[in-house]
Amino acid sequence: MQHQEIPFEKVRSIPFFFIVGRPRSGTTLLRTLIDAHPNAICPPEYAILPYLYGRFPRNVKNWSDDYSRLFKETMMAPLAFDFWKYEYLGVDEEALTRLLSGIKGAVRFDEAYKAVYYCSTSLWPKEEIKVIGDKNPVYALNADRLLTFFPGAKFIHITRDYRDNFVSMRKFEFEAPNVVLQAFRWRYLAKKLLTLQKRFPDQFLWIRHEDLAANPETVLRSVDAFLGIPYDETVLNFHEKKEELLKRGNSYDLILKYHESLTHPVNPDGVGKWKKVLTDDEVRKADYVIGSLAEECGYQRVYKERSLNLWLSTFPMRSYGYLLYKAMELGDRLPYLLKKYFGKA
Repeated sequence: MQHQEIPFEKVRSIPFFFIVGRPRSGTTLLRTLIDAHPNAICPPEYAILPYLYGRFPRNVKNWSDDYSRLFKETMMAPLAFDFWKYEYLGVDEEALTRLLSGIKGAVRFDEAYKAVYYCSTSLWPKEEIKVIGDKNPVYALNADRLLTFFPGAKFIHITRDYRDNFVSMRKFEFEAPNVVLQAFRWRYLAKKLLTLQKRFPDQFLWIRHEDLAANPETVLRSVDAFLGIPYDETVLNFHEKKEELLKRGNSYDLILKYHESLTHPVNPDGVGKWKKVLTDDEVRKADYVIGSLAEECGYQRVYKERSLNLWLSTFPMRSYGYLLYKAMELGDRLPYLLKKYFGKA
């Protein structure tokens, strides 16, 4: 459902936020709950930002119609994965064209980007839009750079027990089913985001998937307060739009495969599954890799032992995970054309 059109000058003043965290940590559930709010818009994920801020400056001195066309063309360029498609945003193209044509003179990159997301459509009715969001787990790795391109933007960091996260991740083909590698990735991103939260406490909110599943009202009240919008209990009825949800953007099969939980009310059924399905060896290795960060994030380790055998057995995948993330961080800073080439390779 589309909301009212307003001048660009008003859109550029609307606060912006990101939802980040590991995949399969509840980011999609949180996005859906926020998008169901009458004062918020947060469309499905579309990881285009690394391409955009590789091509456009943070500040455009003189926006023009040619710049608008280039911006839209780059926004719509195909990405590497099928579940990232521009059409999933449901952008009202005519409204966006009118909005971008209203830009006069200097404009910041994040303000033009914000206009695209403002023109996305939602399944839920809207009143005045007071906050615009972008949910993309992959942005967790580059949240520090996003802070420079989106000054003042807020970040909601959601975590899930690293063992449950692994159980959920290994069901799908987009991540390697290795407990050491997945635990290392969890640790790397959690440490990075928690460090940023300490530096920018007013711009980061950290929540746990387990708390959202068990006490959704309490968590959503804190989220809404953080975003500056009133709490609205009707968002918990998001699942009532099951049929529309299944038809929106991602195909029926993709929704059922990756996000079947969106067709049901919020519940804690997925919490603690690791206790039944992981082997002692998997739990021991995961606990070792995460270390004391587990308790810092509110999770209790079963094993706290540290041994040469554990160090040696986990070293290859820990090293691989580290090098992989460093390569990805370096790739984020490549020029636009190289990003485009490697993204399609």
